[in-house]
Amino acid sequence: MPDSVHLVRVSGESATLTLENLKLDGGRDQLSTEYNYTNSIILVENSAELIIGEGTILTNNRAGVYSNDGLSYEGGALKLAYGGICRMYGGQITDNESSYAGGGVVADREAFFEMHGGEISNNKAGYRNGKVRGSGGGVAILEGSQMTMSGGTISGNQAANGGGIHVGGAAPNLKDFPENILEVTGGRISGNTAESAGGGIYVQCYSKADISGQTSITDNRANADWYVIGETGYATAYAGGGIYVNGGRSGYPNGELKLTNAAIYGNHAESSGGGIGACPTSFLGIYVTDGAVIYENTAGSQKGDQIYSSYPMNGYKHTAYVSDYMLGGGVYLWRYDDGINTGAAPRKYYQKTSQLFYLDNDYDRSDIDHAMSLADVIIAGNVSGSNGGGIGTNGNVQIGEETPEPYTLTVLKNWEDGDNAAGLRPKEITVDVSIRLTDGKVTEKKVGLKEVMIP
Repeated sequence: MPDSVHLVRVSGESATLTLENLKLDGGRDQLSTEYNYTNSIILVENSAELIIGEGTILTNNRAGVYSNDGLSYEGGALKLAYGGICRMYGGQITDNESSYAGGGVVADREAFFEMHGGEISNNKAGYRNGKVRGSGGGVAILEGSQMTMSGGTISGNQAANGGGIHVGGAAPNLKDFPENILEVTGGRISGNTAESAGGGIYVQCYSKADISGQTSITDNRANADWYVIGETGYATAYAGGGIYVNGGRSGYPNGELKLTNAAIYGNHAESSGGGIGACPTSFLGIYVTDGAVIYENTAGSQKGDQIYSSYPMNGYKHTAYVSDYMLGGGVYLWRYDDGINTGAAPRKYYQKTSQLFYLDNDYDRSDIDHAMSLADVIIAGNVSGSNGGGIGTNGNVQIGEETPEPYTLTVLKNWEDGDNAAGLRPKEITVDVSIRLTDGKVTEKKVGLKEVMIP
């Protein structure tokens, strides 16, 4: 493909192109050296629409520029810009490279990328001299753009940040663009690698990700390595093998992640927080309603196998809340896992707190099985080279909906009526119960309970 030319350009709101059973090869192997770059194979701009169907292959391209920082928004195979739209139902975007962002796909300047099927695989962002140092190995969502994913697979991609998907780029948007948005309701994000943070997904400041439905984020890795673009070095202590959420950047709101009906298990952090690791600039809320089941994660430090939440520092606000109940209402026994204290941890240690805590848990296996039957989002088998095996966050993470926590109360009525000899026993009764709650402050409430099943 000639330098500085897109093989295919789709432009204008009345323009629509559908691709099926077609291979477009960017000819990367024909470039004279690894320092030669072209543009994306396809450019979709100015509200035009591209539909990628079965049998389409976009491959073997190297897009971007050769410079000290490689700064370019040319995606390895596909660039969407200025309201450009792509709907992907099948096919492959595979084995491409970019000099900076989006080894497979870049969406910038309020563009839209929908992935309903197909595969984005084995692409590399910011690849040079055998290393990756860019953003979004598979897909980069930039400058007020949006991505929805309801199916398909994003796998085997590599970047410095956001091995599979990067929402927001290496730096937050200029504020004259809307937030970057990722909405996932299905599909598989698996086996991607970030040299620094966000093995599967990286959510930048001033960006949001909402993940629900039959979605799996599995076997991704974030190495937490130091890397350099230009003269600026980057690394993270909360790398997030599956997902990383950024925050704490002056002048920008934290990145936000919302999960619904999730299972977080079998992840590993080389340091702490095998399931989740939260830093001093973060907000972490884990609730019972549409929340998560978190279990059998591990930490190399032997501290915080399930959850690690740091203490506030440098004036940042930081709060964490962890429910006593897993998805489906089963009860956790949260216990200290800090290498010092042992036994059950009090609620004040991990609920509505800004203080440091490390948690592991015990549980009834039947509660886990029930929770797993309700879980849609699977975050499993991911690895972080620092903290946060499943999820690492400097930003805001909400798992489930914040609602009043349930209390379970069993009332036994002993009847002294000769086994209902006179036939006067009622079908139902109302019981007034006075409950004294002793968690920090002491309060009293009077509630009515109706027993509708009487033996």
